[in-house]
Parts: sequence; structure tokens; C-alpha cells
Amino acid sequence: MKRLHFLLVLIACLTFVSTLAHAASPVPAPLAPWEPWVLYGHENRVCPTPYNNAGTHQCLWPSRLKLVVQPSEGRFSQQWLVFKPSLVPLPGSPALWPQEVEEGARTLPVIEKDGRPVIQLSPGDHVITGRFLWRKIPEMIPVPPACGLVTLTVAGKRVPPVLDEKGRLWLQKKPKALTFEDKLDVEAFRLLEDTIPMRVTTLLKLNISGHPREITLEGALLKGAVPLEITSPLPARLDANGRLQIQARPGQWNLRVATYLKGHVRAIRPVPFIGSREIWCFKPQSDIRMVKVKGVPAIDPRQTGLPPEWKRYTAYLVTPDSQITLEELRRGDPHPAPDQLNLRRTLWLDFDGGGFTIQDHITGTIRRSWRLDMNPPIRLGHVSIDGKDQLITHFGKNEREGVELRKGTLNMTAESRLKGHSGPIPAVGWNHDFRSVRGILNLPPGWRLLTMSGPDTVTGTWFEKWTLLDLFLVLIITMIAGRLFGIKWALLAFTTLVLTYHEKGAPQIIWLNVLIPIALLQFLPEGWVKGLVRLWRLGAVVALIVMALPFMVHQVRIGIYPQLERVSTRLGVRTLQQVPMGAKRERVFARKRASDRAFSSKGKLYSYSRSDKIQRKGLLLGKEKQKAVLAFDPNARI
Repeated sequence: MKRLHFLLVLIACLTFVSTLAHAASPVPAPLAPWEPWVLYGHENRVCPTPYNNAGTHQCLWPSRLKLVVQPSEGRFSQQWLVFKPSLVPLPGSPALWPQEVEEGARTLPVIEKDGRPVIQLSPGDHVITGRFLWRKIPEMIPVPPACGLVTLTVAGKRVPPVLDEKGRLWLQKKPKALTFEDKLDVEAFRLLEDTIPMRVTTLLKLNISGHPREITLEGALLKGAVPLEITSPLPARLDANGRLQIQARPGQWNLRVATYLKGHVRAIRPVPFIGSREIWCFKPQSDIRMVKVKGVPAIDPRQTGLPPEWKRYTAYLVTPDSQITLEELRRGDPHPAPDQLNLRRTLWLDFDGGGFTIQDHITGTIRRSWRLDMNPPIRLGHVSIDGKDQLITHFGKNEREGVELRKGTLNMTAESRLKGHSGPIPAVGWNHDFRSVRGILNLPPGWRLLTMSGPDTVTGTWFEKWTLLDLFLVLIITMIAGRLFGIKWALLAFTTLVLTYHEKGAPQIIWLNVLIPIALLQFLPEGWVKGLVRLWRLGAVVALIVMALPFMVHQVRIGIYPQLERVSTRLGVRTLQQVPMGAKRERVFARKRASDRAFSSKGKLYSYSRSDKIQRKGLLLGKEKQKAVLAFDPNARI
């Protein structure tokens, strides 16, 4: 016995030393004078923390409270470990005030705070003693809430302490609240998931009254079940015999026990359980096998106490003598439905046009394929499924990069690179068919989209902007310039109009107002009419200069600093014929000076350029002192 006591004392000393070593980390000598200043207002940072909550610092650690009660007085003693100057609570109350409170030979003043007697202690280990004076033994004494261990001696006899939920230590009789009858009501529900292996989740609804106590429940595990986890607001564990032991206290509690059954399950016979019946639910997995449940009657799950997420499955009433038989109708799915995947692709063109950064977001369900590979020349860089990073592996003779899929419902995000590719850009790139494909092409400042092929109809490209009226006006202006000034000027006019016609602020109709009066002046006789035409020509030339100069300045500035360009377009793409992206890969052609566009293989998709979200920074320009901008796509990746 002495050896056992010595071992317990040694373990306690080692624990105390390790706690102090952890709490007081060494401080370098040059920084030691600054320690009080740094810890001002945060003195509790030097206090140790509980094992299960590193964010809580506990600065007061009490030991066992020893209380000796006599007919005319009572004496108490308790050891406290203090890590910072604190107010330490004492047993007693304003009506039962502790007297002669001492630490060794030093008397300590006792003050009242929040209706409790307290004393001020400095950091260190303290042994506090005191006494109570009374004419007769009181029924109870309030004790500090932190005191979990109490030794009570009444009239020379050691008695078991009785503490209620309010922290009162009863000396003569128990409170009436603790005379309730111990009672336990249990409702049991189970969910069978027909996976490989079969998973069984047991839900126990407990209604407990009476004293806090330990209860043991039989039948928490089915025969041959392997426990996985216990989810419980009460301390609980499974013993070696599969019985569930719970540290119970009054209230209503829900406990879940997750297990799995080994092997191929064709029949289940329940073990004895509390109560006369249980309610079980069966969650089928038709892609693994199709079964029929026999041996137990089906009931309406809406009329039971099942959790809401379980009520969508078939429910059965199970008794201790029931045997569930799973009649296997079909194993596997010989004709699974096609995969239903959707691709949303975002591409960012490099500033030098040398490659693309691609982000694919793939959603849908997979039933046939359990791997997705990326076809060259696109190189995968990062893949995540449901926010978790995945391992990229090589597969097949071509060593294609891809990922393994293990879930029927897919939510995948992949980043990849297409570098040094001057040909058509694959709109898919994956070796899989997609039900629908959407995409957004984000291009740097100073680029335009000339044309796009693959979708049946494309709106918003440079070629698509040209209408019959635009072509008619360009040809009329070119013919007039050729007739008046010759073929060289006609070619110059045609080239200028083609390149600038759809640029913002470019002169258009004003060219006719310049050329028409020049042509009329060659045939009109002298007179007031010819004078009016001269005024018309002069005004048109002045207007052309006023329009052309800002336009030329803007074009020169954009040519030198393309990032200053402000473009705002809203474009869409629509296909009249739906084509699987794996069977016929659509391709998008980007040319120099292309702006942001969207492409889609199904329906209509819109995108917008970066200019609507530009943050203006830089130099002050013009009379309005407008800030120059560096326009970058907010979604771009470098």
C-alpha cells in the first residue's frame, strides 16, 4: 500500500513540474525587463490550459477541500495553485462567514465579491485554512464551483459528500430535488446503408431522470458489427462485450453509434435490445445491387420519431425475434445511365499571348467513368474535389494526366496550362463527353476577338459587327475617294475605314460630308450656291479634324500603353445544334487585339470585359483631372 501511495505522489509531482515548465517558457535575458509591459492586460497568458481547450487559460487550480464539522464549529483546509494574482473563493456565504483564515502563520483578510467570501493570493502554491462558528450544524455550506473533490467529516465520522447543481454541500440531509426516482426511457432507430461494407447507424433517444449515474445499454451493436464512431453529448464508451456505457445525467439526449458489417450481408438478426421494438430504415444503393427486404413489416416513416433526413427511406418495425432477409434481385447495374457532366471553363490569356491559364469547374454525376484525363497539349497543375486536393497521376500508353474519381456526385475544380500553342484552342480538352459546356475567355488589354468557330452562331466578334449598311457606306466612301483622287487614295480610304470603323470615337459619316462638297464644287457654277457648298466643305473639314485628332491621340496612347484601354462589351454565343464536346471538340480562334468573349455549347452565355470593374489609379489627365488607369481583369491569374 505504501508503494502505491508513493507512486501516486511521484506521478502528481511530475505532472505539476511539467505543467510549470509548459506555462513558464524561458524568456531571453535582454527581454526579461519587458515581460511585465508585454503581459499587461494579458496576464492570463502565462496560465496553463485544459487538455481539451487550448484557447482557455485557467489560472486557479484547487485541490481537495477538507471540511471537519463539529457541533459548535467547523474547520476547512484547501490547497490552491495560483499562476497570477487573483481573488480565490472560499467556502461559506455572507450568513456563514469564514473566520481566522490563514496561510501558515499569516492571517488573510476576507472580502465579499458577488455574494461569496474571497481572499487575494499571489502566484504560487498556497495552503489555506479557516473555521466557521455556529450554534448548531447548518443544513448546507456553499463551496466554490471549482471544487470537485470534497472530504467531509461530521462528528468524527467520514460521510460521503452530497453536492447539488448549485454548488451547495449538504451536511445534515439531502435536498428534495435529489429524491427524484431514477428513470430511463430509450427509443432506438437504425439506418442500414447498403454500401460496401454495409454501414449501420444507430440513433438512441434517451429520456433520463433522477440522479446522475452510469447506465449500460445492451444491443447497441448488431452481431458482427465493427464500431466506427460514437457521437454523444454525454461521456460514453463501448466495452469489450459491445455494451454501451453512458455517464448519464437528467435530460433528453440523442446518441449515434456508427458501425459497419463485415462480409456480404444477406440476413440480419437483431440482438436483444431495450424496449419491445425498434424502427429501422433501409437506404438502397441501386448501382451496387438491388434487394428486397423481407421478414419485417413496413410502416409509414412520417408517423414515427425518425430524424427528418431518414424519413425519405422505407421504414420497418423490428422486434427482438425478427429476422431481416435481404433478397438480392440484381447485383450491379449492367446498363448504367450515361454520365451527366457539365463543364464551366475560364481561360486567361498571357499578357504576351504565349499561353493560357485555364480553370475548369466540372459538376454532375458519374456512373460509368471513374477517371478523368486531360488531353495534350494542356497540362494539369492542380485538381480539387469538394475542396480537397487530389493526386494527379499518369495513365495509359500516352501517359495522360488525370485524377481518379470515387464519388457518384462530382464537384471538381482543375487548374491547367496551355503554353506555346498557336493553333485552335480546345474548348474541352478532357477525354470525356459533357452535357453542356460554358466558358469565359479573359484577355489582356489591347486584344480583340476577330472570329470564333465551333458554335453555330456567334455574336459580338469583330466580323459579326459588320452589317450591310456598314459595308455599303465603306464602299460608297471608297468609290467617291477613288473617283476624286485616284486608286491609291481609294485603297488608303478603304484600309482606314475597315480598321477604324467599329472603334469607339472613329469618324464615319463625316467622311461623306467631306467628300460630297468636294465633288459638287467641281461641277457647280460660280454663285451663292457654290459659296454655300464651300462653307459646307469648310465646316466638314473642321469637324473631321475635331473628331480625328482626339481619336488619333487615343489610338497612339493605347498603342503605347494598352492597359489604358477601356472596353465594355457584352457578348453571347448560341449554338443551334447540340454536339457532345467529346465527339466534336469545338475550338475558339483568338487573334491579336481580341477582347473578352464567352462561348458555350448549349444555350446562351454572356460575359463582360474587365473595364467595368477598373480601379482607377495613376496620373491626372485632362481638365477634369481624371485618373489614368491600369486595367487588369479582376479574375486574371498570373
